[in-house]
Amino acid sequence: SAIVAAYAPLRDVLVNDYFTSEMHSDNTIYQPPGNNAGTAYVYRENISDFMNTSVNDYVNATWQHSYEGISRSNIIIQSIPGTDIPDSAKKDFDGQAKFLRALNYFKLVRLFGALPMYLKVVSTASDAFIPRTSADSVYAQIVSDAKDAVNELEPPAKFPQTGVATKGAATMLLADVYAVQKRWSEVENLLNTLPAMGY
Repeated sequence: SAIVAAYAPLRDVLVNDYFTSEMHSDNTIYQPPGNNAGTAYVYRENISDFMNTSVNDYVNATWQHSYEGISRSNIIIQSIPGTDIPDSAKKDFDGQAKFLRALNYFKLVRLFGALPMYLKVVSTASDAFIPRTSADSVYAQIVSDAKDAVNELEPPAKFPQTGVATKGAATMLLADVYAVQKRWSEVENLLNTLPAMGY
């Protein structure tokens, strides 16, 4: 139940991803609705025009739902050692949770740069109110989590896949991070492991 809950915020993150990411690119363009535009249209136009602010609902939703996924992943990662489940299940759940935490931080760091970086369960006010961490440190954590996920997760048992994180998904995530960092030889090495997984 906990791991399913950690996936759930992705629905909202990915719905808003079109507006917060694609609308910043030249892949999309908006068509003004005329003089009677509602707030939602204005927020979308602002993102496309690079005029969005902290009150933009789409930006806020991406921030909120990404951190919701991170929080739920942290609960799993922190709770696993004390559970009475088989080691193989612990490894799989830890890999999935680290994949999700890395994926959410990767989304956030590309949009916002330096971020508050939560790596443990927030249980007090002082745990919640932390300063921003540099983008370089966030990327280092993303790489660490993605590497753990690659090592802990199994290749897909069959195709089409179920949507649960696999070694292949973690490999692609890590390759994507390395591509953003222009670490090309590491990208190539990772991608060359995918055919053996059945891709």
